Amino acid sequence: MIRVLIADDHPVVLDGLSRLFEQAGGFEVVAAVSSLDDVRSAVESSRPAVAVLDLNMPKMRGVETLEELSRTYGFPAIVVFTMQEEDQLAVSALQAGAKAFLSKTRPPEDLLEAVRRAARGERFVTDDVAARLLGSHGPSAAHDRLSERERQVFELLVRGESAKAVARALDLSPSTVHTYTERIKAKLGADTVADLVRYAFRHGLTA
Repeated sequence: MIRVLIADDHPVVLDGLSRLFEQAGGFEVVAAVSSLDDVRSAVESSRPAVAVLDLNMPKMRGVETLEELSRTYGFPAIVVFTMQEEDQLAVSALQAGAKAFLSKTRPPEDLLEAVRRAARGERFVTDDVAARLLGSHGPSAAHDRLSERERQVFELLVRGESAKAVARALDLSPSTVHTYTERIKAKLGADTVADLVRYAFRHGLTA
């Protein structure tokens, strides 16, 4: 059973999503909340595997909130489910660590599949968002979008260093290394560290 937290400030949406997951089978809705403060409390008390979040709730600051949740709480996999269209915000959300960004106009089956993949540590990316992730220069330039700190973490990971070793080497907390790793995977279109290693070999980024 995939433990799911749902966060939306519209009661009808909360009820509808709860019914969707319960009827689909294989999911357990462990919390259905309507504010960011309740999200924080539910993460600590209910330990969900995946959180389905609406970025338009009060106090939500878009991508900043995603980064804060990942950094502060070691947050579960995040699926953004919002009325906003899948434009550049989707790319920013994925680069901040979200596993999926879906408009509420998408079919329910897409949301269920996104949550299943998120629970496995995989991303669910629609074709239009995937094209934006690649950028106008093609996949070979994806690593050029890494920040300096992301590049340092990336280089250590592909050399075979563990997350703890990376944290020690760069004087970072393990949760911060996790956040950077998720951003790197999003920017490079990877689901695992092994994918990052393969990316490094393909692009001649290994020593």
